[in-house]
Parts: sequence; structure tokens; C-alpha cells
Amino acid sequence: MYVTRFSTLIAMLLSASVGLPDEVQLFNGKDLDGWVAEGVKEFVKDGRTLPVWSVKNGNLVCTGKGFGFLRYDRRTFADFVFHVEFRMAPGCNSGLGIRTRSFDLARSRATRPSFYGYEIQLFDDAGKPPTVHTSGSLYRYVAPRKNAILPAGQWNSIDIECAGPRIKVTLNGELIVDLDQQTIPELRQKPLQGCVCLQNHGGNIEFRSLRIREINAPGTKVGKESRPGSKKGANLMKARCHFPFAMLASVAFAADMTKIRLANDSRTVCRPTAECGSCNCLLVRFSSVKLPCPNLARG
Repeated sequence: MYVTRFSTLIAMLLSASVGLPDEVQLFNGKDLDGWVAEGVKEFVKDGRTLPVWSVKNGNLVCTGKGFGFLRYDRRTFADFVFHVEFRMAPGCNSGLGIRTRSFDLARSRATRPSFYGYEIQLFDDAGKPPTVHTSGSLYRYVAPRKNAILPAGQWNSIDIECAGPRIKVTLNGELIVDLDQQTIPELRQKPLQGCVCLQNHGGNIEFRSLRIREINAPGTKVGKESRPGSKKGANLMKARCHFPFAMLASVAFAADMTKIRLANDSRTVCRPTAECGSCNCLLVRFSSVKLPCPNLARG
């Protein structure tokens, strides 16, 4: 079997991914640059006025008091994959807003994400049966296939993919929502573009690794090289990795499988998939290597 190793090249390409034009790093780990607090912004503790939203130890922290949102204010997004990692305190109630607008406390029902756009519920409810109000739901509209949230105190990873009317939610590696809003009457008029935001709903929660990768929705005009069936398009490999890119140890490409070994986790492998267009991944081009499009998964 013909095998080519590109460990140095791949490590360089993947570690440089933060500079790709289609990926936006939303949080710099230092301050709230690019974000605006809406609704309740401060609270009083022991005679001191403190912010609801702050940065501690490189994480974006919500000290849940009152009700409100922290909205990314630099731009809106239409078709994208929104990646967030979060850790909740016991009893936490929070959420992620997508395709939404600025929040006005005086017009709360009309401007909050769960009415105007969508809110993906984040709740300390591990082990409870899924409903339209449990973690991972499109709050008040669509229940997840399962409640995949981890217990309070553990880090969770969520990816929200929006491509035209198609919405997918993957929580801790499990696809829990996959729908076309055009097939659900009460969702048909929901906007296909808007802001993203984080919710404060009375619970302490930390966020990290907030980023968005823009994608082409079905039917969207794309460049000639990336069209299905084009010669150069066949040289595109998509890979998904939840681990730091610097930890890559080796990469081996073959005709039937692509394997990526990480320095601390040899179980992580790339497997070919027919649904490469729907995976949440980094796009890397190899001009001389033709591969099936793999989707990185835990073995």
C-alpha cells in the first residue's frame, strides 16, 4: 500500500489554522474585546460592584446574576460552524444564541435569541431525559435526540452548524440535532443570518475556544476548485480535531484510510466518510495527494 508521511507539513498547516480567512477567533483569552454586554451587566457583592462578564485564567467567565447576554458585536454570520467549550457550576442555566440580534431588556421577548433567532440551551441537567428545555435543545422548539451534557464541573464541547435552513448541533461528539427549519412551520421565518451570543441566566459558567468557521451553504456559489467532481476539488482533505494542533506526532495517508496520531492520544484516527460536506473541519489542500474525505473521530 502506498503511504506518504507529511508530519512536519501537516503540523505547520494545522497549527497555522487560526490565520485562515474563513475562521474567526471570537475570544482572545485576555479581555472582552469585540463583545458587548446586554441586559444585566453588573451586580453588587459585599458592597462592591462587579461585572457579570469577565476574563479569568484565560477563560471567559459569567458570574450569573440577573438576565442578559454577551454578544459578539463585530459582525454577523450566515452559514458557519460555531465551536464553543464550556464548564458549568452546579445549578447553572445558560445558552448560546445564534442568528440573533442585539438584546433590549425593555423588549425582552422580541429581542432575546430564543424568540428572534435560536438559543441552544446549556443547563446543569446531566442524566435527565431530553425535552425542548434540556441541554442541546433549540430552546422551546426542538428537543435533542439525547441529553449529552456532562455533569457540572466538567468541560463540554459543542459545535453548531448552520448552512442555509439546515441546523446541526453536536454536543460532546454526539449529533443531537439535525433539522431543516423549512420543514417546521414555526421556524420557517427564522432569520438565516445574525449575531452569536452567550447567555447569562443566573448561573456561573466558563467559556473557552470560541471560534467560527464560515462555510458555503447548499446552493451557494463556490469557487471552481471546490466544486464536487472538479480535478482540484478531489485534492481537498477535511479533518476535524478537538486537540491542540501542536500535539500532532505523525500523519500517514493511504488510499483507504488517513490516520492522525496525537502525541498523547493514539486512539484518535481519521476515517473516510461519505458525508464530508457536513463535517466540522479544517480545510487543507494537497496538490499531489488524492484522498477520500476523512472525518476525525475517536476510536
